[in-house]
Amino acid sequence: MSVLAALTPPFLVCAAVIAAIVAFLRHEMGRSRHDRGGDSDVNSGRRPTAGDSGAGSDADAATSARSDS
Repeated sequence: MSVLAALTPPFLVCAAVIAAIVAFLRHEMGRSRHDRGGDSDVNSGRRPTAGDSGAGSDADAATSARSDS
């Protein structure tokens, strides 16, 4: 009986960690269902930066090549 009393706290901690991992994974995996409908950049509401598309970096390279000559 004393062995069971000694092992109860580690079992409770283990159960809490497993429950937290399951809840986290369900939350993260559930988020991907919302992004299936379209492009996530379009739906996110953020403005694209130069690193998001190749066109911006090509234009910058052409401009810097002209200024060097």
